[in-house]
Amino acid sequence: SEASMRGLATAQTLAAALGASLRLVHVIDPSGSSSAVQEMLRDHGHEILREARATITAPLEDVVEDLREGPPRAELIAACEEHAPAIAAVGTRGVGGFANLLFGSTARALVNHAPCPVLVTKA
Repeated sequence: SEASMRGLATAQTLAAALGASLRLVHVIDPSGSSSAVQEMLRDHGHEILREARATITAPLEDVVEDLREGPPRAELIAACEEHAPAIAAVGTRGVGGFANLLFGSTARALVNHAPCPVLVTKA
């Protein structure tokens, strides 16, 4: 999404400035899908990660693609817990209703529960 690409632009700038690695995380939720649909979701997820990686212009030594499966909120928080990033950058469209006017529900969950600072960018 446009919001995710803005988050990636910010994240790569920060990673380059800090001399840090960059982990690109994409989550699919194949629950309840047939095995054929699950495989299509995985293939599409890998393609999204490859396309995101191709947009990176910052001089980074280490970029990791991380495709995860499950509920997006839980998987993003788990990725932060497992890899202890200096900062997590996430994009939001902010379309989750009045309670989520500024942040979408996934971004809000990450801000509230990730064990690291979270930078939210809006499209």
